[in-house]
Amino acid sequence: MKRQEAIEIYNIQHSRFRQTKEIQWKFNLATWALIALGINFSEKIKGRLEWYELIIFVFAFFAAHVIFAWRTQRALEADKIISKHILKQQSHNNNDNLNIEVDIDNLTKKVRVKNTGRWWLFFQMLSTGILLTIFYFLSK
Repeated sequence: MKRQEAIEIYNIQHSRFRQTKEIQWKFNLATWALIALGINFSEKIKGRLEWYELIIFVFAFFAAHVIFAWRTQRALEADKIISKHILKQQSHNNNDNLNIEVDIDNLTKKVRVKNTGRWWLFFQMLSTGILLTIFYFLSK
C-alpha cells in the first residue's frame, strides 16, 4: 500500500485500539459494579443457593471475565503490533510512492500479551477474584 493508505490504516488501527480500551474499561466497571451489587444483596441470597451452586456461579463468572479480559488484551496487543509495523516502515523511507507490506495474519499470528498488558490482566483478575470471594463468603 502507498504511504497515504498506510496512514489511513494506522489511524483506523489507532481508533480501534482506543475504542477497545474504552469497551474494556466499561466492561470491567460494569462487572465490578454487578459483583458489588451482589455483595450488597448477599443477605437476601443467603440460604437460597446451595454451597455448590454458589461455587459454580462464582467460578463461571470469574472464568467468563478472565476470558473476556484475555481476548481483549490480545486484540489490543495485535493493534499495537500493526500500528508499530506501519510506523516503522514509514520512518525508514520518506518516499510518497513507498509500497508498505502489511501482512496482518503474519504480524498477529503469535500475539503475546506484553509486560504492561500482563500487569493489567493480573489487576483485573485480582480485583474480580477478591470481589467474588467477598461475595461468596457473605452469601454462604
